[in-house]
Amino acid sequence: MKCRGKLPSQQAEPMISDNVPNGIFESVASDLFTLGGKSFIVYVDAFSGYPCVEEYRKDPDAKVIIKTFEKWFCE
Repeated sequence: MKCRGKLPSQQAEPMISDNVPNGIFESVASDLFTLGGKSFIVYVDAFSGYPCVEEYRKDPDAKVIIKTFEKWFCE
């Protein structure tokens, strides 16, 4: 416990926040994951929180993922 008193103190880092989007689909995020033996891809709009979700019965390859995004972008 005496050692802690001699440790160099570290300054607090400033909080870094993302820019707040001004409109829908200006800032988005996506994630590909597996849950319960099924693969999913989620695409979320940061402004509205609106999610797009696609479920796959097996692990998708790049072509399948690209087709999913093309479908979402054309809706």
